[in-house]
Amino acid sequence: MSLIPKSVSPPPPLLPLSVQSLSVKQPLDFGLNQAKFIQHLAILGVALIAVSGLYFIAANWFGLDQSVRLMIPQALLLLTAILSLLPRWSPTVRSVIHMVAGLMIGLSLAVIGQIYQTGADSFWLFAIWSVLLVGWLYRRNIGVFVLWCVISQLALYLFFEQTPYQASDLLTIVSINALLLLQFWLAQRYYPALKYVFIVAITALSVASVFGFDARIEGHSYSYLEDTIPNQVMAGVFAVSALALPLYAIWQFYRQQQSIATSLMVSGLGGSLFVALWMQLPFYGTSSYFVLGILVLIWFALIARLIIRLFPKGRFHQVPLALGAWMAGLFFSAMFLSVWGTASMIIGAILFAVSLLLLRKPLHDFMRYLAYCLLVCGQTAMIVHLGVETSSLLMVVFAQLICTALVLSIRPHWVLMLLELIASYMVICGYLFIEVDGYDNLVFGALAVVDWLFLSLIFLLLKPVVWQYRRAIWLMAIVVIGISVALRSGKWLDFEMSRLLVNWLTPLSSWHLLGFVLWLGGVFYYALRPQLKLPVQLLWIGFALMLAVLGYHELFILLLGLGFALRRQDKLLYGAFVLALIGYLWQLYYRLDVEFLTKSLTIFGSGLAFLLLAWLLNTLVHKGGGEGLLPKSSDNTPSTDKDENHATAI
Repeated sequence: MSLIPKSVSPPPPLLPLSVQSLSVKQPLDFGLNQAKFIQHLAILGVALIAVSGLYFIAANWFGLDQSVRLMIPQALLLLTAILSLLPRWSPTVRSVIHMVAGLMIGLSLAVIGQIYQTGADSFWLFAIWSVLLVGWLYRRNIGVFVLWCVISQLALYLFFEQTPYQASDLLTIVSINALLLLQFWLAQRYYPALKYVFIVAITALSVASVFGFDARIEGHSYSYLEDTIPNQVMAGVFAVSALALPLYAIWQFYRQQQSIATSLMVSGLGGSLFVALWMQLPFYGTSSYFVLGILVLIWFALIARLIIRLFPKGRFHQVPLALGAWMAGLFFSAMFLSVWGTASMIIGAILFAVSLLLLRKPLHDFMRYLAYCLLVCGQTAMIVHLGVETSSLLMVVFAQLICTALVLSIRPHWVLMLLELIASYMVICGYLFIEVDGYDNLVFGALAVVDWLFLSLIFLLLKPVVWQYRRAIWLMAIVVIGISVALRSGKWLDFEMSRLLVNWLTPLSSWHLLGFVLWLGGVFYYALRPQLKLPVQLLWIGFALMLAVLGYHELFILLLGLGFALRRQDKLLYGAFVLALIGYLWQLYYRLDVEFLTKSLTIFGSGLAFLLLAWLLNTLVHKGGGEGLLPKSSDNTPSTDKDENHATAI
């Protein structure tokens, strides 16, 4: 008798049902005419101006008088507090202003500690900060709440690290669990959108407790001082910590009939318990990988069976099936590929070929996920050992491109397509950096061409046949931008390579600027020309070129992706682009080619341009009754946004 019901899933449709039903003629719609996007423009403008102010202060910090240094963060705090009281702001903008005010509280406390050299332990800063943040929760604000959760947990952790109470693992683990329980209860009551964040946090705490349990079983303690509590007692405490909060969360989610959250939390607890089992089992070499693979198959199949019993009509039993399949695939791959050299390369090629053949047929959910995992592991082993055995990166590049083409021929899941695109991009860039002698215009030109070829994958979304891969294509754009910006900053390179790269930034920037102009022409000709009136097109072209001249052309691409996510109401892409924008602004701090003062002025100009653009677009929308941005004869894709044609005040 099988542990999970037998069902065969047909291959995924070429297009999602929602897209098929719309008869998409122009799917690449950046949603530049929607009110939500215009609001985000205004928010980004405010954020850029705030960042420019911080950079300006950082550039002149030690040249300022102590009283001026004290006044700056407090003045910003007072200014944001007053601005938040104005009635014209939308709830989203008001929340952003409150978030900035919360950050200014921490900055003010840090400046006071720096100037007066109080000598207090750092946990006092975070403790006072977390207490003061509570006042900003007089209205619901998800950003301030997340900030309070992080700061309060950090304050609690530092308290046990920096005080005599560090001798007790008991107080530490009990306090952290109690605080996380309170935060989870508040989130369930007032911020249900954060449930997935808390699932990750609770699972992480459970896994950490498992390691604490194992340490106490082995007779070790995490305390810096000698703990008087017996190891057996503390092992029991860690065991309760690993189980109590996850079980409470599962009960809460099940009581509210949240099937996906319940499935994720059960899978997280199941993974934590398997880690505990894994740590207690003896390891006898290669055969142990096979045993662990079998155990993980049985364990997660039982979890899937439990979820089916809880939600008979649900589809989310696939979550533990996918997790179990990937973990089992990793264990089996470790067993097969433990023999290094030519044998591993051959075994990897066989795993890749067999998985490719299996995925061409309808498979049970579990078998499909297992085949995905074995395909990735087999391809990785084959590519890596091919490079080791042949010492030829060019052969590695060709092999990776062939594997990518073969994988794409079976119409895989978008996650697998994303992995293939990332692997191809990294292999090509690695070849250019390692095999081409010298850092000259040819190398940087080739790198720029590679970047813009991968960024031009966005144009494929003009074809409905690839619409199911929109997430993979957009996330690949984020990866390319992230790597390009990181290389330019020099933060991730050693000193010599950083210095060498900075010396050649001018040709690199020129190549990227040329690529951006060509890419921008394609975007406006194929995507935006049918969707916007000519004056609005010229407005956007001018805005994009201004950002490019200032050195922030990546910001424009991220902006288009954000608009696309908003238009399609894709929460995953939306979250990815929000994080990418935050990371981009943070990474600007480490750019070696631009001085602080120059960065401050250019970012300030960009922020003003964002605000001006948002005001102009908002005015056009109001004048045209929601149609002020659109051409009279428009063949736009029918919108899924509720407020598509209704502008709100910024």
